[in-house]
Amino acid sequence: VHGPGQRKVVLACTDWAAVTRAIAADHGILEEEQYLLQEPEGADGTRFYRLERKMDARKLYFSQASISPSFRDGRPIYELLNSIDSGSTDPLRALEPLDVVHFDGKWWSCSNRRLWVLKHCSASIAGKAVWVRVQVHPADGKFREKYTTTNGGIQVRITTRSRSPSPASRG
Repeated sequence: VHGPGQRKVVLACTDWAAVTRAIAADHGILEEEQYLLQEPEGADGTRFYRLERKMDARKLYFSQASISPSFRDGRPIYELLNSIDSGSTDPLRALEPLDVVHFDGKWWSCSNRRLWVLKHCSASIAGKAVWVRVQVHPADGKFREKYTTTNGGIQVRITTRSRSPSPASRG
């Protein structure tokens, strides 16, 4: 298994359940948070898996007080929300992993716009788990610099884009 931090771990397990139990014991990743992707078998028939961590987006907290209504590439966050709600985008498979930090006993997202989308999709609102891959980072100075929530990460405000004033007409 290629696990967290790209560490290669050898497990003497023959069935799927034994693999997930061993990962939980050795890496501290709950079975429900394991996302195992099977890789091509070795020449000797050895099975290889790549381990990614997944979490239910409903259990993550916002690290920032506000977000922009658009992603860095200019796409509106509502476009992704509609794509997930229509079923054309599977958050677990299609989205890049959310960057998360464990701090003060909670899992905080540094990917606040995508987290907002996941928390507002119809499955989440209906109380269903919305699984997404995550990449765990340390609670370092960079995280604390961007940690601006004022409500314990429960909600985030979507900022409105202010338009630049139009140039004064010359006349």
